[in-house]
Amino acid sequence: MIDAAVCTFAIEIIPLFEETILSIKKAVKKQGRIGFIGFKYSQNRFLKAFNPLWKVSCSVGGGIDLNRNVPDFLEQNFNEVFYKEVFGGFYYIGVYENK
Repeated sequence: MIDAAVCTFAIEIIPLFEETILSIKKAVKKQGRIGFIGFKYSQNRFLKAFNPLWKVSCSVGGGIDLNRNVPDFLEQNFNEVFYKEVFGGFYYIGVYENK
């Protein structure tokens, strides 16, 4: 078992992201930390207009699936320690503790 794991800008590309996250969970000891940085649609009322452009740039730039709600899945399976949306809500940073 390991103390911590970090996943940066990859979970939105991996086809079976739920299985991948649960595999990470198995590898991290209880009360260990898991950090994620990822892409998402902005919920900012002024920046939502850019979501279609963001979708095109992400699909051209590597097949990023922005329809996944990774933070919700993480919240269901871990205890949230820290979560923040940055760059107008197009990115998220999250730290979670293994239950």
